[in-house]
Amino acid sequence: MRDFTLSIPLWKYLIYCGGASLATRLLVCLFRAWAYQMGDGKSCQKQSTETSNKAKFSDEFATALCGFRGVREPKYGPKSDLWLPFVIGLCEAAVYPVLMHQDLYVVIGAWLGIKTAGTWRIWSTSPTAFNRFLLGNLAILAFSYFLLRGYVAW
Repeated sequence: MRDFTLSIPLWKYLIYCGGASLATRLLVCLFRAWAYQMGDGKSCQKQSTETSNKAKFSDEFATALCGFRGVREPKYGPKSDLWLPFVIGLCEAAVYPVLMHQDLYVVIGAWLGIKTAGTWRIWSTSPTAFNRFLLGNLAILAFSYFLLRGYVAW
C-alpha cells in the first residue's frame, strides 16, 4: 500500500467531496421526481383529462422533488432517508480517489456489490429505482475519477 497526500487542504477536499455528493443527490432526486410524475409509485394515479394531467404532473414533480429534503411524503415512499445517502456518498467520494490512486479497484467493486445485494428486493418492484441507484453510483465514481483523483498524490 502506497502512501498518499492531498494536494489541497483536507477541509477543501471534503468540501469538494460534499459538493459531489450533493450534486449526485440532486440528480437522483430529479430522476426520482420524474419517475413518480410518470406513475412509478404505488400511490401515483394519473388524471383522466389533459388539463388536469399537466397540473397534476407539476404538483407531483414538485412534491416528489421535496424528497431532496430527506423527508418524503408517505405517498412517495414509505420512509425518509434523513440524508443518509448523502453521507454515504460523501464518504465514497472521499475514499474512492484514494483507492483509485492505490489501484484498489477491487475494493470499490466489492463495496458496490455489497450495496447492490443489500437492496435487490426493492428493485424488483421498481426497475427505475435500480437505474437511479446505478446513476448515483456512476455519478460518484465519475466525480471521484475525473475530478477528485487529481487531488490525491504521492
